[in-house]
Amino acid sequence: MATNCASCHSLVNRSKPGIPCDGFCEQSFHISCVGIPSDVLKIIKTPGLFWYCPTCSQQKKDFDRVFIKIDDKVDTLIADVYNIFSEAKGHLINKVDETLEQTVSQRVPGPSASYANTLKKTVNVIVTPKNNDQSHSATRLRISQSVDPVDNNIRFSQVKNIKNGGILIKCEGSDDANKLKDLASRHLSADYEVMEVRKFNPRLKIVGMSQCIEKEELCTMLKSQNNAFHAESECSDLKVWPTKKSATVYQAILDVDCTTYANVLKQGKVLVNYDSCAVYDAINLKLCFKCCGLNHYAKNCRSSSQTCVKCSLDHKVSDCRSVNLKCINCVNARHSKTDHAAWDTNQCTVYKNKLNEYKKSIIYNR
Repeated sequence: MATNCASCHSLVNRSKPGIPCDGFCEQSFHISCVGIPSDVLKIIKTPGLFWYCPTCSQQKKDFDRVFIKIDDKVDTLIADVYNIFSEAKGHLINKVDETLEQTVSQRVPGPSASYANTLKKTVNVIVTPKNNDQSHSATRLRISQSVDPVDNNIRFSQVKNIKNGGILIKCEGSDDANKLKDLASRHLSADYEVMEVRKFNPRLKIVGMSQCIEKEELCTMLKSQNNAFHAESECSDLKVWPTKKSATVYQAILDVDCTTYANVLKQGKVLVNYDSCAVYDAINLKLCFKCCGLNHYAKNCRSSSQTCVKCSLDHKVSDCRSVNLKCINCVNARHSKTDHAAWDTNQCTVYKNKLNEYKKSIIYNR
């Protein structure tokens, strides 16, 4: 079908080629009428690019300005709704905490009773035989013969087998754990190692503080200024020190509960006084510099052999002169990439997989 130029109204043909407008008018124009240079025309004809006539181009700019204003209004509305929701959420959490506190105080006598100090936390006690060849059933039998949970009023919710013939007992509180640990140590210390293992709280790293804030004051600020923290959030400041790049910028490592950990990482930043500080995940695994194993240090290692964490040969890392890196953990796991040291957490696949499993265990299996 013949088409006329929307500018000069003459026919568009091979002798006088045209270009269609991709805008609102959908009309064609002589290339000479709209003054498109040949080099620009080649670019316009690239698939995925659009050309607008002067009228449609101006209309598009007008529409863009309108849509930008609408987007700004929508962003403002979303921010207002978020603030209203956050405030309502805070009020709801406080109301629930007050209700729980009243309920607990009614059931548990005493002027200092509250939900926070009445809530008990599970504490694990591990009993491991010094003879690694002993079976789990033999360990259980010795524990049951030495410590009667009924007579000693020791409450626990779970008993399970662990490596090297050991038994893990999940007690309902620190009082029960202390009683079990004391009795087991008194009767079994000759043949068994008895230790208390408290649940590990997730850790966060906060970077960007302009002041070196005292530990208790920092946790108070975080709870009062950030919705990710609530009144009953567990928060303990482990360390505050300046960053390597600047002696006037400070960072901190915090122990927090699982709910606060997830909320803060999702939020991405926290306010500390007038500083907006970046937040990073600070959960990591222990690395043994004797056997290269994870979740323990060399002083607690039971391995009789020495493995270099740098090259995987049988010597201490302090004696290593090798220029070739090899991760013994990735070698044993038969991963394709092994040309890195066992301490290189960014490259070690075994470390990454173990770390992900560890995070899931402390966050979802508490």
